[in-house]
Amino acid sequence: MLYTFSQSTYNTEELAGYLNQITSQDALVLWQDAVLLPLKHPQLFNNLNVPVMLLQIDVEARNLTEKLASTLANSQLISLQELVNVTTQFHPQFAL
Repeated sequence: MLYTFSQSTYNTEELAGYLNQITSQDALVLWQDAVLLPLKHPQLFNNLNVPVMLLQIDVEARNLTEKLASTLANSQLISLQELVNVTTQFHPQFAL
Protein backbone atom coordinates (compact mmCIF):
# COMPACT_ATOMS: atom_id res chain seq x y z
CA MET A 1 0.00 0.00 0.00
CA LEU A 2 1.12 3.55 -0.68
CA TYR A 3 0.56 6.06 2.11
CA THR A 4 0.75 9.71 1.06
CA PHE A 5 0.39 12.67 3.37
CA SER A 6 -0.03 16.24 2.15
CA GLN A 7 -0.94 18.14 5.33
CA SER A 8 1.01 19.06 8.45
CA THR A 9 -1.91 19.56 10.85
CA TYR A 10 -2.50 16.07 12.27
CA ASN A 11 -2.46 15.75 16.03
CA THR A 12 0.01 13.27 17.50
CA GLU A 13 -2.52 10.53 18.29
CA GLU A 14 -4.16 10.69 14.87
CA LEU A 15 -0.83 10.64 13.05
CA ALA A 16 0.50 7.81 15.24
CA GLY A 17 -2.59 5.78 14.38
CA TYR A 18 -1.96 6.16 10.66
CA LEU A 19 1.77 5.48 10.91
CA ASN A 20 1.24 2.37 13.05
CA GLN A 21 -0.62 0.79 10.12
CA ILE A 22 2.41 1.02 7.81
CA THR A 23 4.29 -2.24 7.30
CA SER A 24 7.63 -3.04 5.68
CA GLN A 25 5.67 -3.97 2.52
CA ASP A 26 4.35 -0.40 2.18
CA ALA A 27 5.69 2.95 1.02
CA LEU A 28 5.33 6.36 2.67
CA VAL A 29 5.50 9.66 0.77
CA LEU A 30 5.30 13.12 2.31
CA TRP A 31 4.58 16.03 -0.01
CA GLN A 32 3.25 19.57 0.12
CA ASP A 33 3.05 20.71 3.77
CA ALA A 34 3.47 17.15 5.06
CA VAL A 35 7.24 17.49 4.58
CA LEU A 36 7.06 19.38 7.89
CA LEU A 37 5.69 16.36 9.79
CA PRO A 38 9.07 14.77 10.68
CA LEU A 39 10.12 18.08 12.23
CA LYS A 40 6.87 18.42 14.19
CA HIS A 41 6.73 14.75 15.27
CA PRO A 42 10.30 13.35 15.16
CA GLN A 43 9.54 10.62 17.71
CA LEU A 44 6.96 9.09 15.36
CA PHE A 45 9.09 9.17 12.23
CA ASN A 46 12.34 7.93 13.74
CA ASN A 47 10.67 4.65 14.73
CA LEU A 48 9.24 3.75 11.32
CA ASN A 49 10.26 0.51 9.63
CA VAL A 50 10.05 1.98 6.11
CA PRO A 51 11.99 4.79 4.45
CA VAL A 52 10.23 8.13 4.40
CA MET A 53 10.15 9.55 0.88
CA LEU A 54 9.82 13.31 0.66
CA LEU A 55 9.02 15.17 -2.52
CA GLN A 56 12.19 17.09 -3.24
CA ILE A 57 10.51 20.12 -4.78
CA ASP A 58 8.40 20.64 -1.64
CA VAL A 59 11.38 20.19 0.70
CA GLU A 60 13.44 22.69 -1.30
CA ALA A 61 10.56 25.17 -1.52
CA ARG A 62 10.50 25.25 2.29
CA ASN A 63 14.31 25.34 2.58
CA LEU A 64 14.30 22.17 4.69
CA THR A 65 16.88 19.98 2.92
CA GLU A 66 19.63 20.20 5.54
CA LYS A 67 17.29 20.26 8.52
CA LEU A 68 15.44 17.11 7.41
CA ALA A 69 18.68 15.31 6.56
CA SER A 70 19.95 15.85 10.09
CA THR A 71 16.59 15.08 11.75
CA LEU A 72 15.36 12.08 9.80
CA ALA A 73 17.93 9.36 9.10
CA ASN A 74 15.60 7.08 7.14
CA SER A 75 14.54 9.70 4.59
CA GLN A 76 14.91 9.88 0.84
CA LEU A 77 14.25 12.87 -1.41
CA ILE A 78 12.40 11.92 -4.58
CA SER A 79 11.61 13.79 -7.78
CA LEU A 80 8.19 14.06 -9.40
CA GLN A 81 9.17 11.32 -11.85
CA GLU A 82 10.21 9.05 -8.99
CA LEU A 83 6.85 9.76 -7.32
CA VAL A 84 5.09 8.59 -10.46
CA ASN A 85 7.16 5.39 -10.37
CA VAL A 86 6.28 4.81 -6.71
CA THR A 87 2.57 5.22 -7.45
CA THR A 88 2.78 2.51 -10.11
CA GLN A 89 4.61 0.10 -7.80
CA PHE A 90 2.43 0.41 -4.69
CA HIS A 91 -1.34 0.17 -4.59
CA PRO A 92 -3.87 0.78 -3.31
CA GLN A 93 -3.17 4.30 -2.19
CA PHE A 94 -4.12 5.81 1.17
CA ALA A 95 -3.99 9.60 0.79
CA LEU A 96 -4.44 12.21 3.50
